[in-house]
Amino acid sequence: MRLTDDLAARRRLYTFPLPTAPVVVLIDIPRHYASESLPLGRFYPIIVETAEEFVELETFLTAERSEPVPPDLLARRPSHLAVTCITFFQYCPSEPGWPWLLLCHWPKTYTQQVEEDGEMLARDAYTIEMFKGQSQLLAATAQFARILGSEVRIQTVPTEGVAAGYA
Repeated sequence: MRLTDDLAARRRLYTFPLPTAPVVVLIDIPRHYASESLPLGRFYPIIVETAEEFVELETFLTAERSEPVPPDLLARRPSHLAVTCITFFQYCPSEPGWPWLLLCHWPKTYTQQVEEDGEMLARDAYTIEMFKGQSQLLAATAQFARILGSEVRIQTVPTEGVAAGYA
C-alpha cells in the first residue's frame, strides 16, 4: 500500500509568493484515521522548506509499504529558514472546504525558551493553526498580536488574493 492510496489521498499544497516562506502540504486524513488530536479533527500539516524536501516527501508518500505510517518525515527535522522577528504567514485555501492556515515562524531567541518535548514546535521553529474561515484567521492573528504585546516585533504576511469560492 502507498500512503497516497488512502491516508494521504486527499491533500493540497498551500504556497506563498515569498521565497522565504515555506509551503504547507495539508493532508485531509480519512475518517477511519481521523482524531481529535488533529487540527480541526482531520487535517495533518507538513511544512516543506525546499524543493528537495518536497521531492523527498512525495517519494515518502508514494513508497510501497505493508501498513500505514504517520507522514511525519519532516516534522522533527530542524528548520533551514531563519527569521529575525515573529512572522505570521496567512495562507488561504485554493478550494472551498479546506481550512485557512496561520503559520507562525518563531525566531531562535523564542524557540530556545521552549522545553524540548518534540511536540510544541514543528521543525523546531513553527506553530500552525487552522480555521474554517478567513474572519477566524484574522481574529486569531490579532489576538496573538495582543497577547504578545507591543514591545514584541511581529511581521504579518497576509495571503494574496481571495480563496476560490470565497469571492
